[in-house]
Amino acid sequence: MRVVRQENTGLSGARMAGVGATSAPYVMPLDADDELGPGTLAALADALDAGADVAWGDVDLFEEVDLRLRTGRALDPWRITYLNDVPGTSMVRREALLDAGGWSMGSGFEDWDLWMAFAERGRRGVYVPGALLRYRRRGGRMLGDMVDRHEQTYARLRGRHEPLFAARRRNWRRSRAPWRVKLLLPLVHRLPLRAFDRHRLTLFVNDPLQILALRRLRGA
Repeated sequence: MRVVRQENTGLSGARMAGVGATSAPYVMPLDADDELGPGTLAALADALDAGADVAWGDVDLFEEVDLRLRTGRALDPWRITYLNDVPGTSMVRREALLDAGGWSMGSGFEDWDLWMAFAERGRRGVYVPGALLRYRRRGGRMLGDMVDRHEQTYARLRGRHEPLFAARRRNWRRSRAPWRVKLLLPLVHRLPLRAFDRHRLTLFVNDPLQILALRRLRGA
């Protein structure tokens, strides 16, 4: 194990420092408080060996709540403009990562930003069956800080990926998302709601059973 020490440059800077200190063809970020299931690295590497540019599995939440989260079954250029259904802890091909500019949005939606960059370039993402990541869910995690900044950060994503948002209509026709999702997500994003409330409704439309299960667990 090699440890790289540097001044705090945020999540993106830390990950790219790790990328720069290695030369392996595949890259897999893992936050210190999360865990990988047995055989995860081999299963994801097999998917990249077969031609994918990014591979991931489902996510098991633990600590604050215990729940298996379903993730996206493909890197969908249309759906990725509405919600991020690809986990940050995914294995990526180094060449594809560097071609997309790497993690470069500081701390906050940096993974969503990267997957948009992959989608713009026609990179292929695949889902590997099974729960491969154990995500420690607790109130103090960085994601909680994004609630109040959602509107500003989502606006940054739109500005950084104008071609992808401009191609929404064309990508809608090609998307294999369920028709319920394809019809409702555009309607939700026209509602006069706060950005974060709109995002929560987007998550509900995408997978209502999962969101209801998470709410029941929080209320227990």
